[in-house]
Amino acid sequence: LTRSKSPHWVIVTDCDEEFVYLHDPDVDHSQHRQAMDCQHLPVSHGEFEKMCSFGRDKLRAAVIVYGQK
Repeated sequence: LTRSKSPHWVIVTDCDEEFVYLHDPDVDHSQHRQAMDCQHLPVSHGEFEKMCSFGRDKLRAAVIVYGQK
């Protein structure tokens, strides 16, 4: 989203049949973006698969938070 090749955390805010929705805290200020421009961004499932791993070994990490029942 910022054209940066370095890994960083994003927050998945929602998901539907077409898109995974992200909040990306890495705001690209060189593109005159504000924090609000990086909230609830729709990303296709295919693009999300490509962007959610890093390096030759395809490293991945996730933190999953559930609400109390």
